[in-house]
Amino acid sequence: MSTSQTASVLYRASSNTAAVAAGQSLRVFPLPGDCPIQFAAYGFEQAFEQAAGSFPPAPKNTPSNSGAFAGLLDASAILTNLSAPSFAGGFNVKFSARFNVVPASWDDFKMMAFTYPGFPGAIGGSSRDVGFPPGNFLVRIRYDYFVVDPANIISTVIAGTPGTATSLLDSGGSAVNCVYQKADIPTVRKSLFFPKVSGSYDLSLPTLSLVVAGGVTLGSLTYFETLPTVTEYKAWITRATAAGWASLIWNGTHGSGSGQSGDANVGQYVAEDSSLADYAGNIVARATLYVLAR
Repeated sequence: MSTSQTASVLYRASSNTAAVAAGQSLRVFPLPGDCPIQFAAYGFEQAFEQAAGSFPPAPKNTPSNSGAFAGLLDASAILTNLSAPSFAGGFNVKFSARFNVVPASWDDFKMMAFTYPGFPGAIGGSSRDVGFPPGNFLVRIRYDYFVVDPANIISTVIAGTPGTATSLLDSGGSAVNCVYQKADIPTVRKSLFFPKVSGSYDLSLPTLSLVVAGGVTLGSLTYFETLPTVTEYKAWITRATAAGWASLIWNGTHGSGSGQSGDANVGQYVAEDSSLADYAGNIVARATLYVLAR
């Protein structure tokens, strides 16, 4: 003789429409071990339980102290990842979430080959060939961070117009940079040098030969004045030697009227166009390389 039983449903004390933290959160440190802000730019993993019908609990970029995450108090970290949910009984699911603090800008360094400009002139004078001095050189890598926020979870940005978060701060206490889409992250362009032709700079002809103001004629060859001039560039070398990475970055114009108090304060410039890399969730890192004038 067989008997039938009514299927049982595990008892739920609450509906768990919000994600309820289960256990202790675990901090992680995604930045390299030699990064000066590694511990300040932390992330953390947290286990949750929630009604299956309410999953996912919130969109990316939601601060962890949002009402969507019951029991969390950290206002500095935003949601960057959710694991796949698994059945927990009673119409609930369990999952883990990753939250990250947006890093402040910081500098790293590495050795890299770089081609320095030459100075056309008479042999035995102050001339030098393109690519002198040769070798690998220390370059500075500047990391800046942006949050892609098309749903305006932490900002009011629109397409084509970067801005800052309405209240979220990065690990250094500054307003977080936000963009509507990754394409809106500003590119820092490589510093290029140009000749002055017929009274104006020809921006279609970048050159690695720098020439004095007014140009110079060597035998049958005439070299046009350049931006910057040899005189200005040599002033950069002097400043770079004296101040190193504390010197100013060239802004692409002559020192006079450039807002840089003259070229004597410039000592570094951009070695390559900046590049982008995914950091965590909607957080994107922009890396820009700088070299000292030599």
